[in-house]
Amino acid sequence: MNIDSLKPASLIATAQKKTGLRDFGKKEFLPFLNCLCNALRYEARLNKAGIYTHTQRLIDILTSRMQVEDYYRRYPEIDYEIVAPPLVITGLPRTGSTLLQRLIANDPQFLSAAYWENRFPAPFVNEGAVDPTPRIEAAKTEVATMLNAVPQLASVHPLDAEAADEEILLLEQSLCSTNSQALVNIPSFAQWQEQQDQRIGYAYLKKLLKFIQWQKRQRGKKGRRWILKTPHHLHCIDTLFDTFPGAQIIQTHRNPLVTIPSITSFTYFLFKLSSDEVDPMVVADSWNKKWIKGLKHSLNFYTTTPYTNVLDVAYTEMIKRPLDVLKKVYQFCGFELSKEGLSSAKLFLQLNDRNKRPIHQYSAETFGFKESRLKQQYQFYCDAYVNYIR
Repeated sequence: MNIDSLKPASLIATAQKKTGLRDFGKKEFLPFLNCLCNALRYEARLNKAGIYTHTQRLIDILTSRMQVEDYYRRYPEIDYEIVAPPLVITGLPRTGSTLLQRLIANDPQFLSAAYWENRFPAPFVNEGAVDPTPRIEAAKTEVATMLNAVPQLASVHPLDAEAADEEILLLEQSLCSTNSQALVNIPSFAQWQEQQDQRIGYAYLKKLLKFIQWQKRQRGKKGRRWILKTPHHLHCIDTLFDTFPGAQIIQTHRNPLVTIPSITSFTYFLFKLSSDEVDPMVVADSWNKKWIKGLKHSLNFYTTTPYTNVLDVAYTEMIKRPLDVLKKVYQFCGFELSKEGLSSAKLFLQLNDRNKRPIHQYSAETFGFKESRLKQQYQFYCDAYVNYIR
């Protein structure tokens, strides 16, 4: 496999041969595919592992698209699935959002997508919707491969193929998301993607949630409401509400002097999975600008839109008093936290103690961060949420 495997025509032909299908549905994703492939081929400086990984990832996405269309054709009732207004966690990364999402997802009243569902939303060829074992095993293998290649990832994000995880991977199915940019340096695609209509990605996200929800019903899942989570929504909060009217937001907050160097370190490790030529300063500059822009966009939305259905949560409270935060969430969204649910939450916290994972070790100086500069850049955010940032 060489860099030419990342040509759109080659990827499409391979996916069609693999599935025996040809219908991708709406062709809105094609410009994204073309731009992304060019960036991967000419900017990303992929090593052999990177070429293989990104080729296979795009083939998986194209394969899923055709299978999603095939399922919708064969089972038109999928489109009648109703996605209730979701509960959505967003905010800067490294703010306790994964812990909060998994704590809530532990309750069967909620629907959530595990890593394997986000990564492989459509059943594999000849798999069927009832027994997802092949997809779970494929996701487990992928997670193990990543952790073996870069063990430091485990200290930042508790990767688990069967645990609730971010729908950024579902947004990636439309190629209209920031996920590709978080895996490798592709500035031309990042700039181009920001200028596109984000409703394309969110409309497809809703379509995939309907499909995953339908599959869950086939397996006897009865959850009433989705618990979603990804920092990506900061950049598209207006589009999120347009797509999911009535959604409720939980914003998690933490001092950006801690979160920004930390998430930059995580992104740097992700880049190193695909390239041997990763400049930590480039990673820091591009993603620091992106987070500032996302925070300003979401803050502007909240201050100019008559929408107040937002619960703000401090990282310090999430870590010190997670059950108190959980009770606030249930009160906020109108769900009952039963005695059984509370006991289950306590058990989850015992089994997922942060101290059981390695400590995330990094140096802000590696990425050129200076405390005084970060304070200046994020002062607008700290001033707006002074009660939640310590």
